[in-house]
Amino acid sequence: MIVRNSDWTWVYCTTENAAAIESPDGLRGYPHNKVAKRIDNGTKHDLEVFFKYAITGEAPHGTTARVTKPSWWQRLRSRA
Repeated sequence: MIVRNSDWTWVYCTTENAAAIESPDGLRGYPHNKVAKRIDNGTKHDLEVFFKYAITGEAPHGTTARVTKPSWWQRLRSRA
């Protein structure tokens, strides 16, 4: 659903040996791992929150998701 409803794409992460989704900014998420955590650990691994974060880029209140910003030199270079 994330790939279908956003500009994220499927990639294969060789370091994790797993399928992942990647944003145009290079952020990666592992939806299959998130589903497995939901099955094993229950409701503290909320799939809806994971989906909303991937689509909107906003970390929902009360979650451990964090928005990462490019380094200062990457931001400076993007202005040139």
